[in-house]
Amino acid sequence: MKWYEFWRDTRHKWHQAVGLPAQKLKFHIHEKLAHYANAAVDIEFEFPFGFKEIEGIHSRTAFDLTEHQKLSRKSCNTSTMTLARMGSLMAIMYPMW
Repeated sequence: MKWYEFWRDTRHKWHQAVGLPAQKLKFHIHEKLAHYANAAVDIEFEFPFGFKEIEGIHSRTAFDLTEHQKLSRKSCNTSTMTLARMGSLMAIMYPMW
């Protein structure tokens, strides 16, 4: 939940930094969540026709990764990568090294 809270607060501050007045912004916390989420909030803006969502922040948990690992029978844990594979990946990402 640490990262969810970080992004929720960071994005709220960003909307204010680009000029949206704080009093025109509000959080709408979801009570019903998708099966993969453990938290969700919308940032809403008060337009002349009422409050409407301008951004949604969701904590998706590890559902996608866990399901992929279960169905593929392969670990997606980065600690399972060999040093050779990591070296090859670094050579692709940073060819000047």
